[in-house]
Amino acid sequence: MSYLINDIARLLGVSTNTLRKYEKEGFLTPKRGHSNYRQYDEQELTKISLVRMYIKCGFSYAEIRQMIGKDSDEIAQIYYSKLDILDRELLRLKRMRHWLKDNASMINTMKDIGSGFYFMNCPAVRYIFYGVDNLAYKDRERLGILKRFIYEVPEIQLIRVYKYDDVMKSELTAYKGWAVKEMDIEKYGLMGLMNEGGDYIRIYPETSCLYCVLEMKEEYAAGGVAEEMHREHIDRINGFLEKNALRLNGDIMQFVVTALGSSTEILTCVPIASL
Repeated sequence: MSYLINDIARLLGVSTNTLRKYEKEGFLTPKRGHSNYRQYDEQELTKISLVRMYIKCGFSYAEIRQMIGKDSDEIAQIYYSKLDILDRELLRLKRMRHWLKDNASMINTMKDIGSGFYFMNCPAVRYIFYGVDNLAYKDRERLGILKRFIYEVPEIQLIRVYKYDDVMKSELTAYKGWAVKEMDIEKYGLMGLMNEGGDYIRIYPETSCLYCVLEMKEEYAAGGVAEEMHREHIDRINGFLEKNALRLNGDIMQFVVTALGSSTEILTCVPIASL
């Protein structure tokens, strides 16, 4: 049985332009019948159906062209190569899902904390800073490590850090960068990158922490007003520590959870010890 191009288009739900494109790519070789009309036989119909499935599986036209004229063993190897690509993509998506789930959990945690405080251990993290007075832009080696950190570490968090010595002197400089949980270093095979980072990548050990939330509405989230809100936030933390016979026991780390909504929400992690 033979089919005209319009018959095939209706049967498989494709446009006639798509069928002409398949022919141009070398996937089809329809015969020419009366008045030079294209005529597709059952073999061509099978080819079109398979091409549609390949595209659905993520094959590009160039990848599909690799199969033309190949034997079954060669085609199987092309399939396996595509499977490897899909497996890597599935792993990437799984990691991105985990990152989103963690951040959604942090949003719920912030809602639970509200305007109060909450005691919990902060997990160990490794971090690299990208900016204090454009520090990263002035250091090519740091910039190279920073770029690798951003693109090779699957689950990273945007952070702001206030150094212990600065807080003690009421000099609040925000060190901005990226952090990854220590538990994820081995899981993702990142020890090589961490070792290459040398002095640029540092570690905060797991420690007892006080958690609280800083929320800055969009209209207050820029410039000097934002910095003043951070200072008030640190002052509120210091007041709570003093009232409860606690002391700051390290750098204050903030995880930036949201920034594109109606407010910027930051989960603050304060390492603590008893007086």
